[in-house]
Amino acid sequence: MRRGRCLAAPSVVLFALAACSSDPSTPGGGAGGAGGGPDGNVDGGGTPDASDGGAITVNRPELVPATDERIASLKVPEGFRVSVVARGMPGARMLAVGPDRSIYVTVPMMSQVVRLNDQNGDGDAEDENERTVEAGLSDSADLAGVHGIALSGTNVYLASVKAIFMATLANGQFTGLRKIVGDLPDGGQHPNRTLAVGPDGKLYVSIGSDCNACAESNTEHATMLRLERDGTVAANPPQPAHPAVAHIPNTMVSPRVFASGLRNTLGFDWHPQTGELWGADHGSDGIGDDVPPDELNRLSEGKSYGWPYCWGDRQPDPIVDQPSMMESKEEYCPKTEPLVLGYPAHSAPIAFLFYRGAQFPVDYGGDAFVAFRGSWNRAVATGYKIVRVHFQGGVPSPRDGQSSAIEDFMTGFLIDNDHQFGRVAGLAVDQEGALLVSEDSNGVIYRVAQADSR
Repeated sequence: MRRGRCLAAPSVVLFALAACSSDPSTPGGGAGGAGGGPDGNVDGGGTPDASDGGAITVNRPELVPATDERIASLKVPEGFRVSVVARGMPGARMLAVGPDRSIYVTVPMMSQVVRLNDQNGDGDAEDENERTVEAGLSDSADLAGVHGIALSGTNVYLASVKAIFMATLANGQFTGLRKIVGDLPDGGQHPNRTLAVGPDGKLYVSIGSDCNACAESNTEHATMLRLERDGTVAANPPQPAHPAVAHIPNTMVSPRVFASGLRNTLGFDWHPQTGELWGADHGSDGIGDDVPPDELNRLSEGKSYGWPYCWGDRQPDPIVDQPSMMESKEEYCPKTEPLVLGYPAHSAPIAFLFYRGAQFPVDYGGDAFVAFRGSWNRAVATGYKIVRVHFQGGVPSPRDGQSSAIEDFMTGFLIDNDHQFGRVAGLAVDQEGALLVSEDSNGVIYRVAQADSR
């Protein structure tokens, strides 16, 4: 029997949980992710989905408009500047850039993929004729909640809650859109899917958990899947440390699973030098304001990363039930992989991207950017920013004179503990090497470039 948890915590606001449902808020209401996502789902944890009642800290900085004055107050490192590519796109999430400089934006709350095309060369896509819907419900009902997008050569891949679609990219447009997978797990608490084509030519798909902390009945929940690019099953290794095996020995794990124990690893990418896969995972809710950390993990085939029984450096979760009568958390956790780097709890990392562009200073090459969408369940709000993770020798490492490998790159969306004007979500690098950033509350697409560049 699957069980979650729901417990009391020091709070700014105590929110009674009759059934511990997912956070129902929307970007327009200024809540969402680490709580409610753009279509009412939960991206950074959300309200614990236990059945035994209780309370949890709730602190939702109120959404205010993204005025020109507020946008001008955004802070980036010296030598960089921020401009606006597009406004008026509430729910804007993941980003991709085409060879013709078109920017593709998924909008799950509208079940659409929108193409932004700066036709007049003025540096933005604000004009009505510069936005077109390339995919949506008129193409297939199974595109409901479309969230993930990946471009690979002339192919484009889209991921909705239950399906994966493939199309050909021709002159910036999607042609021949067709469904190649139609049986992804149910959405539950984390219905947003992301996907990418790896250096091995395989299609990787992130599937979040359907609960806060529970023994999943579907072995594909809380995993990274690996498929062939046509959607068929790839050759994946055995999964002896899969949490479902700890819960029920001899469980048959889906052959599509590449790695497990990942509560919600929406952001992942391969290091441009080492080729290793890294992913940013969301920690569970309901333990406290400062634990567990959100995690940066080096993802390897056949490995488990602990959720729901362990977090951080193989720390047993003190609240979740034992895996089974035959195996305790203390016995199971040493079989799992520890985190490599911890982020502040409830930061809600969404996109994770290694910088491969040529515009930024040379020391940015091989470093990563992470979009922290921001907390909803922490007394002192955290996140609401883009950070840079410094890598050296293929691993996170502090730069000279710094104590942490993590440093702020784009901040200012969180005005104070009670107000914010942007919850960042998607990241991409455009053809000129600038960083594109989406935020899904006010629906603004930003561009961060060096001050002396286009």
